[in-house]
Amino acid sequence: MRPDGIVSNVPVVGRYSTDQVSVGFRTGIDWTRCAEAYIMQKDVRPASKATYAKALHAFLAWAEENSVALNIVGKVDILRYKEDLHKQELSANTQNLYIVAVRGFYAWLSEVGLYGDVAKGVKTARHSKKYRKLHLTEDQSVRLLDVAENEGIRNYALVNLMLRTGLRTVEVSRANVGHVEVIDSRRVLRVWGKGKDSPDDFVILSDEAYEPLKRYLDTRTGVRASDPLFAGEGRGSSGHRLTTRMIQLIVKRELRAIGLDSHSYSAHSLRRTCGVQILKNGGTMFDVQTVLRHLSPATSQIYVDGVKDEMRMQSAPEFLLNKSFKSKSNVTTGA
Repeated sequence: MRPDGIVSNVPVVGRYSTDQVSVGFRTGIDWTRCAEAYIMQKDVRPASKATYAKALHAFLAWAEENSVALNIVGKVDILRYKEDLHKQELSANTQNLYIVAVRGFYAWLSEVGLYGDVAKGVKTARHSKKYRKLHLTEDQSVRLLDVAENEGIRNYALVNLMLRTGLRTVEVSRANVGHVEVIDSRRVLRVWGKGKDSPDDFVILSDEAYEPLKRYLDTRTGVRASDPLFAGEGRGSSGHRLTTRMIQLIVKRELRAIGLDSHSYSAHSLRRTCGVQILKNGGTMFDVQTVLRHLSPATSQIYVDGVKDEMRMQSAPEFLLNKSFKSKSNVTTGA
């Protein structure tokens, strides 16, 4: 292997043959077809494959626009790409998706002997504190529920459920009426999470979470277990499953109605609010991890930071100094 990571004189494997693709930088590699082959072999859902394809094509387009020769690309070029993603002011999650796709691509190229793993060790973006603080206060949550209730029982049941269970938009969209069950005398909602092919977890529905949902379902006639838990109400969409996009738009409209119109607030803010409120009401980080179904405790730590930031603003210790310094400032000194 050359110092810059290029593999040369290695036979091509997989769907390619030596008369289709040349190894090394003599005649180059058909990068678009390589990207397609990489996506094809990934064992993920079709929607995830489409996301990876979009991310990889963005990288290939970036290379072309910036005159980066892919047949001699090195780690420095990957780092430059990462820097350009950051300059675009994309969210940390979006930046990480693009970087992970590129890392996986070059790891695969190395595995099949087409190119060196030049993206190995490139780190993903860190979430800024601004990103961590995207949750609603108790007062904002109450006002959001009031606005949603004025919009109708469906929107109220939807927002209320997301605030009290921390469900993701994709989980709300996938939920069916029949996913509401009773286990050991507890009413639960089976959760079909992202990256899964069927419900594999649950959240407990308190009376406060369930009653608005029941009132909403009572307004729909002939509802079957296989019907979506939340359905469209407009012309042409009545009875159809709410998509994640529709759910995001509904919540965003309600957030704007209470004055939260910045990019900092979205449907995901309701999930963050759920985690923060669990901690503020005496719950532990393990409780947050359980309710929000985080695979790693490190993810739940974000919510701890959110509580610290809010409490820091509400009970700033700097104000404790006012009494002491005020008394001293009133002392008159002579010449």
